Amino acid sequence: MKKQFSVYITLFFLTGLFLLLFLLPTGCGNKKSPASATQEKIEDNKANEKGEGESPVVFNETRLRSREGKGIKWELTAKNIQYFQEGKTATAEVITCTFFDEKQKEVLTLVAKGAEVDIETSSLRFRGEVVATTPKGETLTVQKLQWNGTSKQLEGESAVKLERDKSVLTSETMTADPELKEVRFNKNVQAKSKDGETLSVGKLRWDGKGKKLIGEGSVRLERKNVIMTARRVDADIDMENIQLTGDVKVLYPDAEKVLNF
Repeated sequence: MKKQFSVYITLFFLTGLFLLLFLLPTGCGNKKSPASATQEKIEDNKANEKGEGESPVVFNETRLRSREGKGIKWELTAKNIQYFQEGKTATAEVITCTFFDEKQKEVLTLVAKGAEVDIETSSLRFRGEVVATTPKGETLTVQKLQWNGTSKQLEGESAVKLERDKSVLTSETMTADPELKEVRFNKNVQAKSKDGETLSVGKLRWDGKGKKLIGEGSVRLERKNVIMTARRVDADIDMENIQLTGDVKVLYPDAEKVLNF
């Protein structure tokens, strides 16, 4: 059986507000011709399909929650929220969003300038730079980030940076689960250790179960006065243990010497 999710607004008097909006008098303006009235209705329908053209209901100091089964997947707190009933969307300003695991423990908390909420899919598109932290002290910074409510994945692009105790990983794009157990860095990836080692690779994956980094493509490892290249790399997150495989070459720039393995 598929898990069911829903997004709801934790507000008082919500029903009363909608009844008030529906019962307000429409006024007695000039009558429009059938042609102009029909055209106006068509334009209104097009606007409503996009969630535009309607007056939003505005709430201050509000929370949105996404439920999945009996638990909460994420909770968003905002300074204010504009809710568009027809388009089934909401716009939130100055937000904090917390994700939960199946045991309802907090696994990731992020802060952003705002977010666009798709009520039907439980998806979130954050605005501005996003800074996310985990209970373990990891920090994820990304310029563009969204939560895909269908795939249950965080999708980020532009200046992605994941900081851990002894390493920093950067990339142009990434996908991850909220617990950061499985993180994929997909373009121009670099990993730097606190000791000054730099690993460059086309694609890199953090395997939380195996607790290791796995990189494939054009691998380049710079260590003090040594440069090593290969087709694949396996390493722990702190880059203290690194294994290179596939057409490994070791270059000593100072000695102008190359070793092939």
